Amino acid sequence: MKVVKVLRKTLKVFLIALASLVLLIIILLTVAKLSENRISHSVLNKVREMIDAPVTVDNVSLLLLRKFPYATVEFHGFKMGVNKGGTIDSLNIFENDTLISVRKLFVSIKSKPLLKSKIEIEKIELEGFTFNYNVDSTGVSNIDFLLATDSTQIDEEDTSATVLDVLLSNLTVRDVTVNYNDDQLKAKAKLHIPEMNITGRVLNEYYAGSIKGKALATNISFDDTNVHLMNQMSIDFSLAYDDGKVNIESVYLQTDGATLTAKGEAILADSIFVNLAFSLPDADIKELSKYAPAEMLKEYGLIDMKGKLSLNAKVKGYVYDTLLLPSIDASIDLKGGGITTTDYPNIRHLSFSGTVLAENPNNLQTVSASFKNVSISTASSSVNFDATVANIDKPIYSIKARGLVKFDEFAAFIPDSTVEYLTGSMGFNLATSGQLPDSIGLHNADYFLSRTSFDLALKNVSTALDSVTEVKNLSAKLTYKPTKHIALEYFSVEAPSYNVKIDNASAYARIVGLVKDMDNMGIEVESFNLGMGANTIAGSFSLDGLKTPSFKLDAALNLDFTELRPFMPDSLISFISGTTTLKIKSYGTVNLDSIEQSAMPIAFEQSIIEASIRDFNLSIPDDTLIKVDNLSLDFSMANDTIKVDNLYTNVHGIDLWVDSTEVYNIYKAFLLEQKDIKVIVNTHIRASDIDYAQFAPLLETDSTQVSIPEEEPMYIPQYIARGTLRANSVKYDNMLLSDVSAKFRVDDSLYVADDIKFNAFGGSMVTSVLYDMRYADREKVEFKNTINGMDIRQLLIDADDFEQTYFTHENIEGILTSSVNGRLFVTGDSIHYDKITMLGNFKLENGGIYEFEPAMELSKFTNLRELDRIVFRTMVSSIFIYDNKVFFPKTDIVSSAIDMAAYGMQSFGKDYEYHLNVHLSDVLLGKSKKLLKRQGMESDVFEGEDKSNRTGLFLVSYKKGKETKNGFDTKQLQKMMKTTIRV
Repeated sequence: MKVVKVLRKTLKVFLIALASLVLLIIILLTVAKLSENRISHSVLNKVREMIDAPVTVDNVSLLLLRKFPYATVEFHGFKMGVNKGGTIDSLNIFENDTLISVRKLFVSIKSKPLLKSKIEIEKIELEGFTFNYNVDSTGVSNIDFLLATDSTQIDEEDTSATVLDVLLSNLTVRDVTVNYNDDQLKAKAKLHIPEMNITGRVLNEYYAGSIKGKALATNISFDDTNVHLMNQMSIDFSLAYDDGKVNIESVYLQTDGATLTAKGEAILADSIFVNLAFSLPDADIKELSKYAPAEMLKEYGLIDMKGKLSLNAKVKGYVYDTLLLPSIDASIDLKGGGITTTDYPNIRHLSFSGTVLAENPNNLQTVSASFKNVSISTASSSVNFDATVANIDKPIYSIKARGLVKFDEFAAFIPDSTVEYLTGSMGFNLATSGQLPDSIGLHNADYFLSRTSFDLALKNVSTALDSVTEVKNLSAKLTYKPTKHIALEYFSVEAPSYNVKIDNASAYARIVGLVKDMDNMGIEVESFNLGMGANTIAGSFSLDGLKTPSFKLDAALNLDFTELRPFMPDSLISFISGTTTLKIKSYGTVNLDSIEQSAMPIAFEQSIIEASIRDFNLSIPDDTLIKVDNLSLDFSMANDTIKVDNLYTNVHGIDLWVDSTEVYNIYKAFLLEQKDIKVIVNTHIRASDIDYAQFAPLLETDSTQVSIPEEEPMYIPQYIARGTLRANSVKYDNMLLSDVSAKFRVDDSLYVADDIKFNAFGGSMVTSVLYDMRYADREKVEFKNTINGMDIRQLLIDADDFEQTYFTHENIEGILTSSVNGRLFVTGDSIHYDKITMLGNFKLENGGIYEFEPAMELSKFTNLRELDRIVFRTMVSSIFIYDNKVFFPKTDIVSSAIDMAAYGMQSFGKDYEYHLNVHLSDVLLGKSKKLLKRQGMESDVFEGEDKSNRTGLFLVSYKKGKETKNGFDTKQLQKMMKTTIRV
């Protein structure tokens, strides 16, 4: 029962409430019906006051149940026009005065105040909203009147807070269209909002609200851009604001090829705090590239781009001008990228993955970036690298890169004026890390070198700058390690125009010291090897210091001059061939300010040089003098000593051999001019057949030659040269000497030619000569000569009678055997004949004296025709020269016609004095056959002893100045002559 009572009471209360509600509705409907026009008019006026602009409607309806318990006024065809009091459209370009058009406007008002005829708006809803925003060419817009202020207007109580409170807390917008047209910027767009809910409150200085909706932008255009190619851009958003705090629940922006999302919060104050996250997933670069200006694409030669770019970023922190910046944590990825250009090979693949972190952008030490798996590739080439950098203020970096470049791909893009063609490939690997210094220069090069390694490989690279400058099949591998080791391996190259082909060259080196201290840095080339056909060089080398460099060199060089000929100008070389091998070990310190002074002691005292030349031939254009044929030699130099062995060459048809040749002290004595040291030369020289006629033109002087002022005479040091000379033959004019040999010793004041031997004129000769120049005013020549079996007539014939006519080959014949010792003194070119001394022994066999002037004079006196032609088997005589005269003691002549003895004198002038003892019986009766037989004579053939001891007729023939005598001798003349020559 108790429950029933409760139910009854409850039902009663419900019915009373329901009845009251129905009654209230009836009253409101009645009042509203009776006052519909007045209420609608009041609400419309309220709206006009709120927006302060002319408003018109097509129809007004009062709906009490739509938002019960609020009454709702529905406006159909709501339009807000342009304020005619304003000055707009100075060019009269606006044809429509409607600023805002709303298909339906719902205004919800409170019911209770309505009973008292008071209008209090609770909520406003818009459907079919259209807003036209236009700007003319002068920059005047159709909403400027809403923003204009009247400087004469009296300030009234600000009720905007109340109005804004109404709008923001109760505004729902559906089907909104915004038309934007700006003739000044030449831009336009259409924005459509299907639905947007706005709530919020403004109370005094308190602001709060939220907005949620979606917007679509179409028909977008902007002058000088390609934004008109955008089909549509949409944005979904949900934002809230509460007294300075902005909460971005979500922002989703989507356009052709890209989607951007954002969420987070921001607190607005003097310094703004933000905590936002952005995401740009899989942006289509190909689609986005359509917005790029055509001029820019043309400038960079871009034809097509593709790829998917993703970006994620978080921004957190305070923002205050540039003093405070938020932290940034971003990642960026590119996949499936590609670029097609007009000027470069197509990039078929481009991808990377990177991060950027800025914990405190105001402190660049906290900023870092990292890019990994960066990959760029064309049809045949590729580059891959990883790179990180931290502490932008003083960057800490790390880079690892590798790549392969095929030059064939790039050849078509290189101007023909640069290269004619380019082929081959290049591969590389690079790794480096460290921290960039405040400034970059040589002072910190060592830092980078100790943290860097790389290798570079070239393979079959070929190119040509023109038809001559061409390089083919260039291959090499270059490696550098942080230990400052450098290696060049497998270096090969060809230059066809120059006939150059280098095969498998290599070098291994190490940088010594610090690059920043270049004065003391150096390099050690542990080994190097370079080959070009038969031409090679190999060895090791070190260099310490660049200001005053010290070096060590150990190298071997092989040269083939035939292969090197193309590198030599035709104007200098007509022909060259042969080979040489050179070995050199050297060390020293070079003063760059005086290289010549440094180079000489290094070359002569601190170097060991060994060289071998084989079959070297050389000729020079228009120069027959400088011509070398088949030169071969072994050469060495060390400790200021030069040695030459096994030298052979052919000079103008003459074979020349030089062996066991040594030269000492060239540097000390000649170059340093150390007067207490002599240049010493030991040599052995041999030649084949020498013809003086070949060298005569070289010794002739040119009478037309212009005299050149004498330069300072060259310093000639003290020297000693000694050795041997040999020749198969020597020809001088008609004289031919064979089996020539000699020993010599020459110094600055003493010339010695010893044991000069040769065969000539049917016999042989041995001569020794000393030329003493130690006393300038008394130069001395000493000589010793031995002749064995020489045809005296042939000698005079071949010697052209020594260019004298007094005693010629027509005056004498026979086989000469002699021994002569002599001395003479000279001054300059003059011989002191009065100081000539000579002692000689002569034997003339199987000969005769014919038509000799002294004998012919006696022949006239005695009427003995036999004296005109004296034929003898043997004539033995001794002579000596003294006081400008030639004296000969008693000489026995045994002939077929007459026997005689003679002694006398012959001066170097025309004076002479001859004493003869002629056997009278031979003169009167002639020689008997018995005597001839006893003397061993038969006809003109002599055999047996040669001596005439018989007494005879004494005759004399002399000429002294103008005094002459030819006749009988006197005892006084005989005594004087015998006393002089001491017979």
